[in-house]
Amino acid sequence: MMSGPFPASVPHSLLLKAVAHHTSERWVLLYVSRWLNAPVQMPDGTMVPREKGTPQGSPVSPLPANLFLHVRHGC
Repeated sequence: MMSGPFPASVPHSLLLKAVAHHTSERWVLLYVSRWLNAPVQMPDGTMVPREKGTPQGSPVSPLPANLFLHVRHGC
């Protein structure tokens, strides 16, 4: 699992461009967009909107950050 400031600082717009670079399937872009924009539930139950960064803690969490790095660095 990635830690530190990087996963929390990935701009959603750039990540969606990276995903769109690899697929033209609208449903994939829709699901990734929904996943990125899902609010964070705090321990007290309040919901905090997410404006940047990748959700952490799921098996697919490293995937968006790695894809972003791959496209950004031209690998």
